[in-house]
Amino acid sequence: MSPARFSLPSSTFLLGTFILGVFLLAMAPAMAAVDPLSKGPIKLSARARAAARSAYKHALIMTDEDCYLKADQIEPTEIALSELPSNICDGKTKELIYRPSLTGLVACYENQAAFAMRVSIGTHGLGKTKAGNRKSPLGTYWLGHPRHSRHFGIFIPLGYPNTEDIAKGRTGSAIGIHGPLRFMTCVPKASLSKNWTAGCLAVGRDSQIIGLSEWIFEHWPVKITLTAN
Repeated sequence: MSPARFSLPSSTFLLGTFILGVFLLAMAPAMAAVDPLSKGPIKLSARARAAARSAYKHALIMTDEDCYLKADQIEPTEIALSELPSNICDGKTKELIYRPSLTGLVACYENQAAFAMRVSIGTHGLGKTKAGNRKSPLGTYWLGHPRHSRHFGIFIPLGYPNTEDIAKGRTGSAIGIHGPLRFMTCVPKASLSKNWTAGCLAVGRDSQIIGLSEWIFEHWPVKITLTAN
């Protein structure tokens, strides 16, 4: 019996296999990194919304009353509606707007501003392009439902990166809106004194993140737009 003969794959086959392997390795992380919210808002039934609403209330939070905050401590964390541009909510049905010129977040409903508040953003400002650069993203994103957070009381996920971000090579994760750090819950002025987050938007008071969470559940689904001016 003659020994079995094995033929080596052709160089063309090996090259094609190598190129395919490199392509799949390059694409897999990006495909896995797309935030589910980038595909659209999460659909929550009334029952699921009630369950989510109940769950986030187990967060360790300190209301204005718990902190004995006075009016002169609360006022700097808010933005009076009279201070807002008259057209800021034009064309906005259920949307949050962040503008650096206001250093704040505006809740828009049916073309009208419902309320507005000061927030801190990423340490290095806006324009997130990669993980770890401590910048907040620019663009429009769907929001997830509020949930409790060990570090911030309540956390509201933001759908970054979306498919457009991925197409442009932007990376990062775990971006959202949240309350102040737990050791700063009763000192809102200090919490808002500078931009300090890793890329999220942080409000100054727990009472604000509670109010925002309730507004989001009431008007579900809601998206957010962060602009450069």
